[in-house]
Amino acid sequence: MTRRITPNGQRTRPPAHDPARLSTGWRAAMAVISFAMVAAGATAVFRTTVEAGPTALITIGAALFVVAAGGRAVTWFKFGDTEVHTDDGRRKVEEDLEEAPPEEALASVQTAAAYDPAILSDPGIAQASAAIYEGLVESALRRVAAVPVAQLNGPFDLEISGEGKRIAVEALFTRRAPGRNRVRELAAAMNNRDYGFDALIVVTATTPNTIVKPELIDEFRRITSKELDIVHWTSPEDDDALRIAFQRLTGA
Repeated sequence: MTRRITPNGQRTRPPAHDPARLSTGWRAAMAVISFAMVAAGATAVFRTTVEAGPTALITIGAALFVVAAGGRAVTWFKFGDTEVHTDDGRRKVEEDLEEAPPEEALASVQTAAAYDPAILSDPGIAQASAAIYEGLVESALRRVAAVPVAQLNGPFDLEISGEGKRIAVEALFTRRAPGRNRVRELAAAMNNRDYGFDALIVVTATTPNTIVKPELIDEFRRITSKELDIVHWTSPEDDDALRIAFQRLTGA
């Protein structure tokens, strides 16, 4: 994972990102939809006596076509005396990632993602959030294990040791649980003799009901002949889950 932390411990500014910029796929889809709406509205004008419906179709279709042609989503609109800026939440998250304490910054991202899951598709926000989450997980491991925690530059984020066993730790800040491909990648890394880990703990911020499927955990164990624990952790309130995983894997 690319760290967003400088050597002196300061977080770097996420790379500039324009959330209103639409991808080519979205622009093409909107163009097709807008054409269909305008065509349907125009046809309805000559086949029905209702004016409001066809007019709405044509108007909305034309608006979608303008957005598709320009390549930018609507981030501001006004209805009467009310103005709405749809990118305010994303801007607030970017400010929190740069300025707020780690716990508050992460909470800001999680709150925003609950209403706008696409916010984690922003590379800058995703990288900064992942780095903050890894740092918080590292601090939690130091609290619960009372052993040194090493940062890694290889396929895993952290390493802890206890009772003669080396445990790799992967911190995943994402709304989706690791899928089959990711679990197989982790298994392949665990089988690399150059690393020599005895077990793996995947710490994830995903909600408990979306954590890795049991059959994928079984597949990991079958491929590696090593143990894998999935721990849901978002705050110090979840420290007990980390402690239990560490104790189980090390026999401490």
